[in-house]
Amino acid sequence: DVYKRQVSTQSTWDLEMEKSPENSSEMKEVSDEVIYFYEKPTKQSQASHLFLNVHYYCPFVGEDGKKYTSCTDYYHSTKLQIIGAEKEIEEIRKTKNADELYEKVKKIETPYYNTPKWAEWESKKVEVMRKAISLKYGQNGELMQKLLLTGDKQLVEDHPRDAFWGGSLRRSQNMMGKLLMELRDSVRKDKKIIPVAAEDGADNELISRDDGKKVIEDGFKDLLKEMIIKRKQKSVVLDDKGPVKEEDILAKDVELVKKLKADALKEVRRNPPLMYLSNAESTTLVNESKIEVPMKDSWVIKKKSELDLYDCYFVVKGEAYVFGDAGYLELIPVGTFFGVDGALFRKRFFSIKAGEGLVLLKIPADILMKYLKKDSKLTLNLGRNMLLKHDILGSLIKFKSYVRQMKSGTLFNRGDLIKYYKDMESALHPHCLSGSVDFDAWCYAIRRLPQNITSTLVFFITTKCPEILSHPDVALPVKTSSRPRQIFQTMPGKVVAILRDLETDLFDLISNLCIHIVESEKILKKVKSPVIFRDLLHNRANQSEVLKILETSELTKEEVQGINRIWPTNLGEHLANILTHFNDFSISILAPLSHLKLDPTESWLKRLWFSVIELFHLDPEMSCETIPDEEMTVDILQGSRRAFLNLVSPYLYKNREGIMKWADEAKPKLITKKFNCEEDRLYALSHYYFLNHTEAANEKIKLESDNGILRIDQTDMTGVAVTLVDCSKLKKEFCDPAITPKAKSKYHLLLNIGYTFGVQSSDIIRAIMNVFGRKIRSVSIIGKAGGLTGNKGDLLLTTRIHSDESFEVVNNNLGDLDLKKLEKDSGRPVHVGPMLTVAGTIIQNSDLLHYFRKLCFCVGLEMEGLYFAREIKRYTELGLVRADVISRFAYYISDLPLDPNSTLSKEEGEVSFDEGVPSLNAIYRTFVQALFVQQSNPFSSSLP
Repeated sequence: DVYKRQVSTQSTWDLEMEKSPENSSEMKEVSDEVIYFYEKPTKQSQASHLFLNVHYYCPFVGEDGKKYTSCTDYYHSTKLQIIGAEKEIEEIRKTKNADELYEKVKKIETPYYNTPKWAEWESKKVEVMRKAISLKYGQNGELMQKLLLTGDKQLVEDHPRDAFWGGSLRRSQNMMGKLLMELRDSVRKDKKIIPVAAEDGADNELISRDDGKKVIEDGFKDLLKEMIIKRKQKSVVLDDKGPVKEEDILAKDVELVKKLKADALKEVRRNPPLMYLSNAESTTLVNESKIEVPMKDSWVIKKKSELDLYDCYFVVKGEAYVFGDAGYLELIPVGTFFGVDGALFRKRFFSIKAGEGLVLLKIPADILMKYLKKDSKLTLNLGRNMLLKHDILGSLIKFKSYVRQMKSGTLFNRGDLIKYYKDMESALHPHCLSGSVDFDAWCYAIRRLPQNITSTLVFFITTKCPEILSHPDVALPVKTSSRPRQIFQTMPGKVVAILRDLETDLFDLISNLCIHIVESEKILKKVKSPVIFRDLLHNRANQSEVLKILETSELTKEEVQGINRIWPTNLGEHLANILTHFNDFSISILAPLSHLKLDPTESWLKRLWFSVIELFHLDPEMSCETIPDEEMTVDILQGSRRAFLNLVSPYLYKNREGIMKWADEAKPKLITKKFNCEEDRLYALSHYYFLNHTEAANEKIKLESDNGILRIDQTDMTGVAVTLVDCSKLKKEFCDPAITPKAKSKYHLLLNIGYTFGVQSSDIIRAIMNVFGRKIRSVSIIGKAGGLTGNKGDLLLTTRIHSDESFEVVNNNLGDLDLKKLEKDSGRPVHVGPMLTVAGTIIQNSDLLHYFRKLCFCVGLEMEGLYFAREIKRYTELGLVRADVISRFAYYISDLPLDPNSTLSKEEGEVSFDEGVPSLNAIYRTFVQALFVQQSNPFSSSLP
């Protein structure tokens, strides 16, 4: 129904002026040179021009990858985001009635009037609408044609109340009409498309001229025939060579299309990467595509074009030229396939200009994506081309290379480091390049940097603790709240950071430091008044006074709240440091020359073996090689000690009633909103119970020790805590109801190690496999990961693991797992597929993520998997670990890195690791129980 009001999320119309009688649509004469339009037909506007109004339902994809239903949907969503009302966006988008929508939006935005955020919005609203209109028409060819068919007529929105966007009131600005005419003229000028006057009052039609593209396809003859009939004439201008008769057009079109598509099919089958399609697939692909003949020197692809539909192209005849930012790069001949970057990444790395006699097979992006299948030769070849020809990971590699050069002695240059960091465009730091402060990313970084970061000038980084630091009077320990690092202050302004490795841990420290530098510089620009600086110095000890002083600066109220979130205490001291620091850092990195004495991993392993001897009451003189393989079974788990102990700790089940009774009385406030089962609720409440009953916490540890559970809290500077369990001492009545313990050998050891960090994982798992060798039956890696599919809280189960720097892929042996049971127990979908291991939480961007999602079909990304899997594979190939060892990798989705509003920096506050994450608990239940079930064939699996 054309009269039905479209679902709208348009901005509230500014009621700047009452409609006057002399300017009403009833009093105004309709001109042939003006086209009036509105959201519904009026006396001036016709139903045929409803498509021009911004309420018109016309789905398109925004730059953020989200689908919008209309210009007003995009406009509203952007406005609410700018003014800080993001939480209301989804509710507004659900509103179906335009009048109801108007009232809701008015209510939401009113409190923001006369605020800096509203002023910012007012300055951007026209540009936002311009972008919305470009996306609407750029992605909908029929509407673009209709817009162009309006010719040179003036477009006026016949709005009865709005003098800014509309054009029917006194002193109306007609901004909506102006934007539409601006787009129409811009497209016409760019493509040189001219309207051809029709005869006998028929609607105008379009003819592509000069450097415009002539699309010759099977359906083109019908369009031409329709054009000729409308004009009631026997010819129509197609090109500069003069008129062509109707019968010549139709006959020539059919034969030309057949010939060109036959030529295209021949070239497709003989040139990579499309040659990897089967004959049937290539035939279908060509039939679903179009032949396009651009004129010489016209742009086939133009970088950053708002009208780009991200199609792909195959050169059938002629040649084309490739241009980069610096100019001409190369000529591409017949058989070249290009434009895949648009289909995969929604961006162009190069511009392409037509050469002499160019004929293209235009393959729509959605058509190509149908042929990208897991492990197909086409997919693998396209992936190879993206890496080698488009260098899509170049910015990430350059940043890592610069950090590695620092490790090898290159003098640190802050400007160079920050340039490489910004070029990377980290997915975790989405507002890096904007002027607004990214408090989520900054807060994430501050919690992973030394607590004295604002007063630190010099970093000395190494992996071996200098002996001088063992003296308590020489160095003071410095905490990092979210990273277990050994950091010492040796003098005011200087710290020594002892990292676990000079790869992953170094990348993490440096990239977090980059976030701090970028965001603190934004604060410097907004808090630069000498008066404010003086007041901060005088009141630095008073948090509330500091906040009041900041409200007089250029910082918005939201920004003041954001910086208070980062430093809820000592804010004045930290700000004073930032204002006088100027990010003047010096960084020195030293790889120790001498490693003769036991390093941290060796000391950690030595402690582990002595603890195994203690647990099983073995001979202290016994070596790890003495116990026969058949007498000992070792199952390794890496992940949360809390989640693991919750399943087997006898104290929880012996004292369950008392814990729940205390919780009913104390009513502790839980962060976790939903539990999969009553046991998960018990685990969450027990955290607060032990905080309030320290004697019970100590009793819990003792009871665990008496029942074959041994904790090793001393990590020997590895940061990896260990829990050992003698399975023969576990009792079902004192375990989680889902667990039925059953020892598989004389000495059945469950070895749970805490979270390792990146490259360190290789060293840790190698050490364990060196000790236990063929006694190891399984290795289970359990943790959290960023999701490239699904939603937060969903589960990811890994079939193989990809490296983010090479073509290396390692498969996993999942063994027997009941996927349906895991989904039922967790209450969440389980996504099975490949996983990506990245160099750091910050060292990732949208290009990397799209590449591995669309070409490698990865379901998620994390930081340790490849290092574990690689060593397990190597040890099995050497025969040091049994060939049928099970390697399971499972994660819960903690963040969605492709969504700027759901990055890892926003996870904190949404979950509580102290209470336990229900999805993580479900994985542990399934994996631990699987260890006690006899498997007839370790390689069999119910999973796809």
